[in-house]
Amino acid sequence: MNNVDKKYLYISFILTLVTGLIYAWMIYLMAPENEWDVMNHPYQKYLQASHILFSPLLVFSIGLIWEGHIRKKIKIREKRKKRTGMILVLLFLPMVFSGYISQVSQSSFMIDTNKIVHLISSFAWSLVFVIHVLELKKNLNRV
Repeated sequence: MNNVDKKYLYISFILTLVTGLIYAWMIYLMAPENEWDVMNHPYQKYLQASHILFSPLLVFSIGLIWEGHIRKKIKIREKRKKRTGMILVLLFLPMVFSGYISQVSQSSFMIDTNKIVHLISSFAWSLVFVIHVLELKKNLNRV
């Protein structure tokens, strides 16, 4: 993975994470100013739109590094060095598909279920991604 791909991945991750965290904060931790408000915060729709616009950049960046980094590492036999990477691969599809499905679902059950799956998988993926990057930095400093 070259430096341009790495920077694009980090930037798209940060943009998606920040907009997702602020949007979740507005939905789950804020209350509407009065009982007739449809949204909890006046900027909530802008954060949702930003998150929906930034998240495909993250998906694209994962696709960008698939052949040169992810697929190459999957072929390596040494499991210790790729544990967090494999967790990231396994969590990526539920995170992405649950986000998209919650936007297009019609039934409240599907929307609610996919929101829960998206929150859990996104939180886990983000946490493991940070650990993965920190492990990489730690390993580079040893050499």
